[in-house]
Amino acid sequence: YNAMLNSAKLEDHDETIKNANWTVFFRPELPEGYFVRGNSYFAKGRKKRACDNWQKATEIGHEQSEEALRRNCR
Repeated sequence: YNAMLNSAKLEDHDETIKNANWTVFFRPELPEGYFVRGNSYFAKGRKKRACDNWQKATEIGHEQSEEALRRNCR
């Protein structure tokens, strides 16, 4: 989780996605892993993957992801 947040701060999107994959694997109930992974996919131009991740985070109750979905995926 911390590695994911640190690589996100550094805008290292490939590393962030890798770290978010581990976060989601070990803590699937935490919406932040999906949200952060979605942000990195969006930054890399992979809109469908980003929207899928934000949708999953929204289903868990993450409000920032809901806003990202509204802004970027409709």
